[in-house]
Amino acid sequence: MYLTNECSIGGRQLDGMPEDLSFIVKYGWETPKHMKEAIRILLAARMAETEQQNFHQVETEAEHERSSAELRLAANPFCSSYVLDYLSKTSSARVCELIANNPRCSEETMERLAGHSHQDVRAALTENAYCSITILYRLTKDEHPDVRYRLAENSNLPDSILEELSEDENPFVAARAQETLQKLKSGSIIEGKFPRFHTNRRLNVC
Repeated sequence: MYLTNECSIGGRQLDGMPEDLSFIVKYGWETPKHMKEAIRILLAARMAETEQQNFHQVETEAEHERSSAELRLAANPFCSSYVLDYLSKTSSARVCELIANNPRCSEETMERLAGHSHQDVRAALTENAYCSITILYRLTKDEHPDVRYRLAENSNLPDSILEELSEDENPFVAARAQETLQKLKSGSIIEGKFPRFHTNRRLNVC
């Protein structure tokens, strides 16, 4: 409790210390009515601060839940292509990266993601077994070497793309493509989950 102008003012206890109400003293009231007005301002400011903190907390939790749901949908191989297309227009780069690698991603969505501003999204398309040759050839000209390098190390790509990358201006990309081609010719690469290239795309069922 503070004793100010012969009036007791109750302060909120924080870590065993009374709340600093010195500003009320500086308010310079002349009557108890003025003191009540100062306390009213204090309480109003405190309530506004609490409401703002609660709002930000709820908003943060809601955003976290939304992001988690988007990530789960983007990685789900049974998710509707329409949902993936919508998410690709409104979500983060991390979500778009998962969509680009999703086998249910439509060709239209892949076309848009091939022009995404983040290189990890574009690079993810290089590992999608249902990505069209047109998009893959487009990615061989990508401005970011990491995208071209991801292409160069993918043994599921057509030889024509790997051969083009073997002459890339970036020595690391070129060397990686040449290494992949050499391994394919020697038979040292075991065919993985997908065949080397799909000539027919899987239908995107809603």
